[in-house]
Amino acid sequence: MKTGSTAFQRAVEYAKPKLIQHGCLPTFVPSDNALLQRGGLRSQKKIINRLLKEASSLNCTTLLFSSEHLSAIHETSTLEWLGLLAKTGATIEAVLVRRPLRELYPSLYLQNLKGRRQRVSTFSDFVKEQLEVDETLCWTRNCTSFNYPCLRKRLKDAGAEVEELQYTRESLITELFARALPDAAIRTEDLIPPKQWVANWRAQISDQGKMDASRSLSWNLVPVAIEINKLARQQVLNGNQRNRLLMTLLDVSSPKTQLPESDHHLLGSIDALDSKINGMVTH
Repeated sequence: MKTGSTAFQRAVEYAKPKLIQHGCLPTFVPSDNALLQRGGLRSQKKIINRLLKEASSLNCTTLLFSSEHLSAIHETSTLEWLGLLAKTGATIEAVLVRRPLRELYPSLYLQNLKGRRQRVSTFSDFVKEQLEVDETLCWTRNCTSFNYPCLRKRLKDAGAEVEELQYTRESLITELFARALPDAAIRTEDLIPPKQWVANWRAQISDQGKMDASRSLSWNLVPVAIEINKLARQQVLNGNQRNRLLMTLLDVSSPKTQLPESDHHLLGSIDALDSKINGMVTH
């Protein structure tokens, strides 16, 4: 969540034929997938067995799972499918992408405005909520958290070897591919989708009436988005109407939107918590 997952999954979609040629079968794990549901071991077994059979038929020896929702899972019993893979003799390796909270919080807030959550609170109220989540609630309940020691422990308890990777917009995708294909004789740069492919992908998403999670909402349009969400919650607008209005806001948003000066005072509290729980020092 907010650590380059959309861009990576888009790249994987483009590169899937090449990944399979080099022995790597990718799959996305959305939030409603049985692999992320508690008490779904029977369904998880079916999914894992199907993927193992498909991988074998394609001569793939690596399964690549990508999900931005692992940060919301508290009970490691939900991740029993990792144990199913381990029983096959496979090595389970997880890459945890770290990013400074002062970058994550604004991005997640804007995502909540345009996403299914239909947030109507201010950024200041969001920060108060998220600070509590990241400091204490990650250890006790399901919630989207960026407490990296907590997230690391969850994955380790589920049986994965965990490697941490620092988020960098310029090289994140190539570094993730390099970890997925450490021995492949292929330049990871060749797996990156060209600009025209990305443009066509975005047009297809728009034609389907879906929200492009990789597009940013401008901060000066936040009050408008909040009012749209209020109308949607009151059922004055239906889902399609809300989406169309929000997509219009995205169309007129600046690609380089920055946190308003009036909210900069919140960064001190965010940095303090990041240093406390994650050891992250922001200069």
